[in-house]
Amino acid sequence: MTTTNENTLPNGIEPSSDHTVASPETRTDTEPDSEPTSEASPGVAVSAPGYKVGYKKPPISGQIQPGEVRNPNGRRGKKKKEWPTTTDKMRRAFIDIAETKIEFQENGKRKKKPAIEVLYKQ
Repeated sequence: MTTTNENTLPNGIEPSSDHTVASPETRTDTEPDSEPTSEASPGVAVSAPGYKVGYKKPPISGQIQPGEVRNPNGRRGKKKKEWPTTTDKMRRAFIDIAETKIEFQENGKRKKKPAIEVLYKQ
């Protein structure tokens, strides 16, 4: 049976001195644990005491304030339907009447032509 050193890995390989892993008690690269401060660090949302942040309850600092616009350009709206004006309606009615084909007799033959042409020829 072989004796294992304290620094020997379970597979029997000794770690090189360059890659030693410090235990949590001996680590010096992190700051000591301290009590959380009341000041929020940048990027952390702050909420009022008694207000529970959760599903559909964003932190107060992340809520939209009155008068604040989050998406100023936004999605383009629908085009407004332009209703025809009275003159447009009258013009369309006149054109419809003028283009209506009417029957008439010319030289004993029945013919159909737009009303405007018949009026013009009279």
